[in-house]
Amino acid sequence: LYLAKLLKASDSDNSKQEDDLFLKVTKQATGNMSPCSDYAKLSALQALTALKYIPVAARRGIPVAVSAEGTLLSIPSIGFKQCPCLAISAEFRPRVPLGGGHSSFA
Repeated sequence: LYLAKLLKASDSDNSKQEDDLFLKVTKQATGNMSPCSDYAKLSALQALTALKYIPVAARRGIPVAVSAEGTLLSIPSIGFKQCPCLAISAEFRPRVPLGGGHSSFA
């Protein structure tokens, strides 16, 4: 699954949707009071910071891992995961250059 599909790929304020998504994840982790809840909060804050530096067009193609219920579990490309014992890997190959212009393509 990709971040765009998780956010329902709307053209509205994507950064607001991402903030809401991570807020929902941290609330779920806190609500469960699992041993991973503090880790999930810290990981979500770091992930939000990392996402701010990735262009919106490239962000939409970031692979994510979700549970059967649709809960975000991990975004391996930027280091977000709900629990430190969760091990998921994915390769992020954006079609849009991260540096800006098309001259960034090799």
